[in-house]
Amino acid sequence: MFQTTAAARTKEHWKILIPVGLAAVLLAGVVIFMHDPKPQAREELTGVLRDGDSDYGWYREHVSLTRPRLQMAKNIAGNRMAVFSATIENQGERALDVVEMKMVFFNYDEPVWETTRTPIRPGAYTAPIQPMKNRSFTLYIQDLPRGWMSTRAEMDINGFRFTAPQ
Repeated sequence: MFQTTAAARTKEHWKILIPVGLAAVLLAGVVIFMHDPKPQAREELTGVLRDGDSDYGWYREHVSLTRPRLQMAKNIAGNRMAVFSATIENQGERALDVVEMKMVFFNYDEPVWETTRTPIRPGAYTAPIQPMKNRSFTLYIQDLPRGWMSTRAEMDINGFRFTAPQ
């Protein structure tokens, strides 16, 4: 009395299923291609004041690093990396939109390698450091020198740029 019979499948069902499946795969490919983030080249920073410039010497005494910290860590691939962090204090009267840091890696007292990185740079999510304000940053350096024995590393401010007047 309550028996069900299985409906026989016909070839008509495959004539519809295959084109619908291909259309779904094609649509998914178009969506992934359109939303794939494009790598953006970093713009070359101009107007950065460095040691030897008179404005750098005058304003450098108003910019300082507080709470500098170096930690060793491992990335997801298991390789060593150095993690530098600090707070930049702008105690002067001008806003800074670029701050450049120099990191030097030592084996005992002998410098092995140095690099320059820019943790504060203009961008959509980075506002300038206003006068009498501070900003913390963290830098990850994964391309460590092979001969470095992880004995010591130091960082210091290498350059900065004032915000353009508006």
